Amino acid sequence: MATTTTALPKAPVTDTASESNERKLRRFAPSWFLVSPSVALLLLWMLVPLSMTVYFSVIRYNLLYPGENDFVGLENFHYFLTDAGFMPGMINTLLLVGSVLLISVVLGV
Repeated sequence: MATTTTALPKAPVTDTASESNERKLRRFAPSWFLVSPSVALLLLWMLVPLSMTVYFSVIRYNLLYPGENDFVGLENFHYFLTDAGFMPGMINTLLLVGSVLLISVVLGV
């Protein structure tokens, strides 16, 4: 009994991955176009307060004389990190956050 094996012809090489990516891109392009204004507004909504926070953290801002803003760099951070009330305030904050988390998870409130 002799067994003869023949090689099957190879399938033609096609770039199916890029075709499917192009097809997906074409299919979802209108939706990205419609969603982009909302995404831009959300980015603006997040970036403006973040940039203002960074700006106000490195200047000395006086509420009585708002035009007299002096750049102080990291001096503000040194001031509140070395303040005597910083550690008690941090401990109180962590206790409050931890207890609220624990209560809300355990009781499901």
